[in-house]
Formats: sequence, C-alpha cells, structure tokens
Amino acid sequence: QANGAWSLDASALDARLGASRWRGSVTAGRNGAGTLRLASQGQAEAFELTPWWPAAPRARLNGRWQLDLQAPPTLRVLPREASAWLALRGKAQIELADSLVNGVPLTIDFSAEGERPGWRVQADARAAGNRMQLSGQVAPRADEDRWRADIDAPALAALRPLLPAQPATAGLDGALQGQVQTRGRWPLLRTSGTLRATALRAGALSAGKLMAQWQAGPDRDAPLNLTLEGEQLRQGEMAFASLRAAVDG
Repeated sequence: QANGAWSLDASALDARLGASRWRGSVTAGRNGAGTLRLASQGQAEAFELTPWWPAAPRARLNGRWQLDLQAPPTLRVLPREASAWLALRGKAQIELADSLVNGVPLTIDFSAEGERPGWRVQADARAAGNRMQLSGQVAPRADEDRWRADIDAPALAALRPLLPAQPATAGLDGALQGQVQTRGRWPLLRTSGTLRATALRAGALSAGKLMAQWQAGPDRDAPLNLTLEGEQLRQGEMAFASLRAAVDG
C-alpha cells in the first residue's frame, strides 16, 4: 500500500507425511505507522524434521506453540542487545511433550511474557531423566535483570546423542547438580552459584567428585570468591588424588 502497510494471512497451514503432521496459522503485517506484528499458533503430531530438512537431527516432535509479537519500525530483524529486545511486546509459549530427538526423550515447556515493559521468561526442559529449569527477566533497567538456572542431571551419559561431536564432551558421563544466578547485565553483571559433579567424565577431564562454588561482581560490594574442591581428578596426563583451591577478594 502507499503508506507502507501490508498484511499476510495464512490461516490453514497443514503439512502431512504418513503419520507425521504439522498444522497451524500465521498472520503478519505492518500498519501505517510502521509497527510490525507477527502471530502464530499450531501443533505438531509425530512430526519428523528430516523429510523436510535433511540436515536436521533425527526427531519426532509432539507439541504446540502460540505467539503474538509486536515490534516498532526501528527494530532489527535479529536484535543483538537486550535494549533492542525490550522494544518488542507480546507473548510466546512453546510446549514439547512425548518427543524424541536422536532417540532421547525430550519435554520442553517455555513461556515468555512481555506485554508490559520488560520480558519475563520461564523454561523447563527434561531429557532422559535430566532436568534444567530457567527463570528470569530482561528489565527496563539493566540492574534489575535477574536469571536463575537449576540443574539436576543424574544421567549425563544419556545426553550424548544430543551433543555435537566435540573432544571436550566425548564420553560424557556422571552426574551434575547445582544452580547459577545472575543479577544485572553485562558488563555490570553479578553472578553466584554452586555446581556439584560425581563420577564425571567429559573428554580428557574426569573426577570422582568435583564441587565449585562462587560469587563475583563488578564492584567491591561483590568481590570474587571462588572455592574449588575435587577428588580423583584427572586432566589429560595430570592427576590429583584431591584438590582444594580458594580465591577470596
């Protein structure tokens, strides 16, 4: 149109191949003021990626999605900074259940809400008995950003099919638990956390027990504090029956 407005409405998308099915709708548009909008919803039933995308991982997906986003005319197609993401408004939800990726059972529940200034994010991912939860917010003020990740992974070996072939993760095995928190936004970022691993193996690294605990920040109110403890540690040709290291200040 003369004022630059346009619209696209695909309300009955349906892709099938055998028992695999993907169906949904997409609407997109730009109004006379330049505001962009994208809305979509749908579901996947035993949907396999490789017939449509040969390079994709072997997967069978069951789930649904719903999103509604609005963006100002100045927003980049792929924002790189948190301040740019704050210009977006809307909400999104993605759920995967009873799905397989490279033979690994996978469940994901993700939601993001940004109808008011800022974005609040919740995610819960489970794969072969391992679980990771993420919650946080990108706030209008950088010092109000908050993120927390909780990890409970008692069966790391079961995750191998999901990982790219890299020397650092070859032969992944053991268990990992812990939590990581951040406050603020880079470079003025504060972080703290605890990670505990048992019977760990990842590439050339192995440990009977390994624990790391830390806190750090950009100013004297959050000085660096790091504790590292381990037993039966090996990195390549280096081996330690036990190890304890601490940094304070």
